[in-house]
Amino acid sequence: MTPRTDARMQRTFFLKSGWSICAVLCFIEILTVTILFGAEEAKAFPESLLIRTVKVTGLTAVEEAYVLKRVHSRTGAVYQPELANEDLRRIIIMPEIAAARLETEVEGEYIDLNFIVEETPRIAVVKVAGNKHITTADLAKVLKFKEGDFLDRYLVRRGAMDLRDHYRKKGYYYAEVALDEASLKDKNEVAYIVTEGP
Repeated sequence: MTPRTDARMQRTFFLKSGWSICAVLCFIEILTVTILFGAEEAKAFPESLLIRTVKVTGLTAVEEAYVLKRVHSRTGAVYQPELANEDLRRIIIMPEIAAARLETEVEGEYIDLNFIVEETPRIAVVKVAGNKHITTADLAKVLKFKEGDFLDRYLVRRGAMDLRDHYRKKGYYYAEVALDEASLKDKNEVAYIVTEGP
């Protein structure tokens, strides 16, 4: 069966099925675009690409070898997009990494993998203001981080609640602790303001 005959049979089928001429033309156009797009994808990423290089860029304080321990895609192995995406996910959830993306470059039968990362900033300083009945040193023991650690915003915000709970265990039931969000955002400083209450 020639392509022209096949096309006529398809048009006859669509018309007998109640399809309008416009619907048939739209279907053919979508089908053509889909086929062409698939061909481009296959051309861009042919089967059995071999990984030539795997690297991590954008690091300043963290060692590349430390990050690459999370990567299972290996030089010389066949490139697996699913595995590379899993590698990217493993990098992103590292506390030392704030953001990451994967860039690839294909040359012939080889592909280069480049994980571009942005490091999590470190805590510049931890300070408490407004505490009169409990020392800053005592309050610091309650926190699960310290100055110089990688900034984990969840732990920092949780720290305000932990300090409040510590106060209440000591009998200060009306104590409140607030986090200076501006200092955290602009300076990577963790500053808690305590209101001990009556």
